[in-house]
Amino acid sequence: MQGNILVLLPEYLPDTQLTGLRPSLFFGGKMSIRETILKDAIGLTTGEREATYGPVENNLKNCAALVTTYLEGKYGTDSPTLTSEDIAWVMVLIKMVRTFHNDMHEDNYVDAAAYSAIAAQCRVYEDC
Repeated sequence: MQGNILVLLPEYLPDTQLTGLRPSLFFGGKMSIRETILKDAIGLTTGEREATYGPVENNLKNCAALVTTYLEGKYGTDSPTLTSEDIAWVMVLIKMVRTFHNDMHEDNYVDAAAYSAIAAQCRVYEDC
């Protein structure tokens, strides 16, 4: 099973042993899987994706408002009012669920790391 292989992988891997995760070079040496994922997550949250889709804060705030409205329409006004942080955590859960059913895809781990950092930002700034 792919999930078990990940647990058994050494911290640094030669190119031929990678199973879905690509090697990255950093100052001439290989980065660990953890470093690669976090570096890629930083790139996603600070680069081209924001230029394409707009500020993540606005997207999460809009999504929270839409989901809250949906829940109120379906379940009544006693439904919780969701925040940007809530939506970021839901996105982490979606990425986690994807790892249950597929082969190893690095983007699920990268995106989950990015959304986790975004959730923290939302908490600090109380709704991004």
